[in-house]
Amino acid sequence: MTRPPWRVLFIATATGLVLPGDAFLYGVLPTYYAVLGLAPWQVGVLLSANRWVRMGSNTLAEWVYRRPPIVPWVVASFLGGALCTLVYGTVPVFLILLAMRLVWGVCFSFMRQAGIMTVLASSERARLRQNMGYLRSFSAIGGILGVLLGGIGHDQLGFTPTLLIFAVLALAAAPLGFLSQRGLEPAPAPAHRSATALGDPRVLAGGFALGMVGPGLVTSGLGLVLKAQLGGTVSLLGLTVGVASLNGFLLAFRWILDGLGSPTLGALADRMGRERLIPWVFGVGALALLLAFLPTGIPGIVAGVLVLFVCNAFLLVLLQSWAGLHGPRTVSGYVTAQDLGSALGPVVGLGFAQFGLSPKLIFLTGAVLYGLCVAASRRVGEEA
Repeated sequence: MTRPPWRVLFIATATGLVLPGDAFLYGVLPTYYAVLGLAPWQVGVLLSANRWVRMGSNTLAEWVYRRPPIVPWVVASFLGGALCTLVYGTVPVFLILLAMRLVWGVCFSFMRQAGIMTVLASSERARLRQNMGYLRSFSAIGGILGVLLGGIGHDQLGFTPTLLIFAVLALAAAPLGFLSQRGLEPAPAPAHRSATALGDPRVLAGGFALGMVGPGLVTSGLGLVLKAQLGGTVSLLGLTVGVASLNGFLLAFRWILDGLGSPTLGALADRMGRERLIPWVFGVGALALLLAFLPTGIPGIVAGVLVLFVCNAFLLVLLQSWAGLHGPRTVSGYVTAQDLGSALGPVVGLGFAQFGLSPKLIFLTGAVLYGLCVAASRRVGEEA
């Protein structure tokens, strides 16, 4: 692998610096909300509001990004992210927190749009997926730092001091964002025409399935599946492991894979045929989900989930690159479809348990969605 262009490193590092404050809330709020005077339903609203607002702000970010100058908007989005983290730690009142979560969602739309389009404008076609992998890698590392260091910082220093530290780190993202955009030439014209006003429907379908299955269904429902199948503990290699620990290990694998493996997967995609791989990876993911659904016991569930997470990491790089080649409008449509899927996934997955159905249906549902994407993305492979 080769070092990505400086612009890509700047925007990727900036994104990684501003994400820990957001990730911190996911790790701490579910256990600390009572101390802040919040109710459980308010925590659910706070942790999902940023995703729902992006349904509209993604389109706004795409519209703005096509109308230079973009530098002030990108810098403002990073400064806004730092401000949100600061307010989280200093004014933990529900309505204020809700307002900041909405602001954060808008800011993230601009950061993500700028990141994808910067990679596209700065990369040679032969290294586009590898550089997209770097962008994903730095974002995932920021999330890991927010969850791990945030949890340690919260226990050792407290809620407010930890968020203040993250806010200071986030301020460093603004100058990096400026450097990533200064003098940047517009991205080249799309290699393909978008089939609809929102972009290519095949890419949109892939983005929706990707968000629905990985971050949505499996991440939110895996713990329920393990508990229903195993009870409280499981014996692995002669060791007794709690279900919560096993669930945490499997989910941590996803974060680590995204953080460390995305550039390698992107480089592999550049060498193996790029978008031609999309239907094949969806197919492998569908088979992995079927393996987890069938009565294969804990080995089948663990193997299926691990393979699925590898496929998801691969697809994130491939689909993000393909959307970028269609232009800013398809990028906006793609990330919106992905956000919609990740927002609906937990509702559907937990709904199975709510109505007394087997939580393993999350795997079957995911397999069906991925199977449909195999057919929908076949022409993507033919045109690549």
